[in-house]
Amino acid sequence: MNDFYGIDPKAPSNLSELSGLIRLFSPSEGRFIADFPMGWANELREHMSSLSDLCRMATVETWIQLSGYAILPTKKLYRSNLTWAENASFLKSDVVKLIDPTGKISNTVEPLDHILSEPNAFRDSRAGLIPRTSSAYAEIARPILLRSRKVVLIDPFLTFRHIPDNSNQWKYDRRRTVIEAMLKIAFQGKYVECFEIFYVPENNIYGSDFLDEDLKELVRQIGFTKIHVAAKPIKKETNTKQHTRYLLGLKSGLHFDHGFDTYDDGSKNHIQWMSPSVLDPLLEKFT
Repeated sequence: MNDFYGIDPKAPSNLSELSGLIRLFSPSEGRFIADFPMGWANELREHMSSLSDLCRMATVETWIQLSGYAILPTKKLYRSNLTWAENASFLKSDVVKLIDPTGKISNTVEPLDHILSEPNAFRDSRAGLIPRTSSAYAEIARPILLRSRKVVLIDPFLTFRHIPDNSNQWKYDRRRTVIEAMLKIAFQGKYVECFEIFYVPENNIYGSDFLDEDLKELVRQIGFTKIHVAAKPIKKETNTKQHTRYLLGLKSGLHFDHGFDTYDDGSKNHIQWMSPSVLDPLLEKFT
């Protein structure tokens, strides 16, 4: 899940190869492209403009915009005095595959035309069983936290507080650490402008009145000043169990099968990138 690829922006030799490439990195596929060199989308745009006429460039631009969410930063430095294939050796340890136009320069780089025609060239990256830890949840959400200006978390049972058995004093809930880890990644990326939580107050009588206040206090502690945050109550739907939880960006979303609670017992949570048929109604309702 969340497979990372290094792709030469000059890899597509025509519009068909570009469209085939972008489909493999659609919002529901769980695959991502290294921004290598930095400004990868602009490099791709310039390359395609040399291959396509003005009429087709409108289509090219549409494909490039669709791929924007899937381009993630890398810490590897691109050296301008080297070719992309030569630079790719520095990226090799961070990616599943390296892809260029020909694959002839190195046996570690595969040609785009070959992998587009090979049925098993790309493994399934749409879902996974993820450790139930705050760091694992935040890492799996990294593509949304680094590339969406608005992020929405939907959890009818979310709270930052709970009262342990045989106690009259509330304590911070484990789920607070999950939101903290996510917000820290968003803070590092400096792209998210709005983070909202939707919850059902009736599901937690102790902490629901304080969730908005606790969220804003958490953001202050992190030092994330350039972000709007809010916790918004929603009505409980009596005809559903409301078990599943979601994390949404503006173009993609993750389904968390067992919510955002954490355990250190080695248990796993089934997490999946959502298809448009499931995602679009949620985006319409919550974003």
